[in-house]
Amino acid sequence: MPRPAGRHRAAAGSASGPAFSPRPGREMAAPPPPGAEQRDPRVRCCSRRGLGALLELCAPFVRALAHGQPGGAAAEADALWNFETAVRDNVTINGQPWEEASDDSRLPSDSNIKILEDQFDELIVETATRRKQWPKKILVHAIQAMKAEQEMLKLYQPVVKPADIRPQPSQDAYIADLKQATEAASKKISEAMQSREEDDRKVRRREKNRVAAQRSRKKQTQKADKLHEEYESLEQENTSLKREIGKLTDEMKHLSEVLKDHEKICPLLHCTMNFVTIPRPDALASCLPR
Repeated sequence: MPRPAGRHRAAAGSASGPAFSPRPGREMAAPPPPGAEQRDPRVRCCSRRGLGALLELCAPFVRALAHGQPGGAAAEADALWNFETAVRDNVTINGQPWEEASDDSRLPSDSNIKILEDQFDELIVETATRRKQWPKKILVHAIQAMKAEQEMLKLYQPVVKPADIRPQPSQDAYIADLKQATEAASKKISEAMQSREEDDRKVRRREKNRVAAQRSRKKQTQKADKLHEEYESLEQENTSLKREIGKLTDEMKHLSEVLKDHEKICPLLHCTMNFVTIPRPDALASCLPR
């Protein structure tokens, strides 16, 4: 259906005409007067902790939206930070901004602590009262239950009367053989246990003898080593003494030769008034050990 021509001309008038909205029948809102109080456009909340939990729930969706964007994990972190910052800037906690609002997850105040202490005292008193009263109440029912159980036991009668089981005469020989076999087996077991104990004693005795023999051999070895060391030291001392004797013998021979040479030229040896008897080298040599 074609639009009316007059309305079309009226809409195409000058700019000084009346203001109109793109939507038909709706005029633009006039600005509020200067003195009027403006309403806070931010979203009002009453719990900072609840809003934080809501942001944690929305975080996976924000990361999913930022997934695949250039930058990888850094882009996801930036998107999440921008989202949380935008939410915090556009909300109020009990009429206060996010930064100024107090965290409702902090420790309770003094009044709340007092209330909790009173409740705790009441619970303690109630528990103590129940511990004193309830066992007495339960005892009555327990006694009644025990009496009822005893009455029921008195009314019980066995359906089948027990009979004495007696062995048949044909089984007497079998039972006697079984007793003999049992006694023989028990005797063998006791002998085996005794032999095992005897073997254990022998093993322990043999071990003690081995340890004692090892100690004795060790002592003998130490004694033999000590004697060998003494023998070697005596051998060394004997060798050194023989060397000294050899040196003294050579020195004595040298002195004897010198004395013989000197005897020819010494006038004192030919003097008749000299009563000093000078021993001969042969006599001196006979006095020395060989």
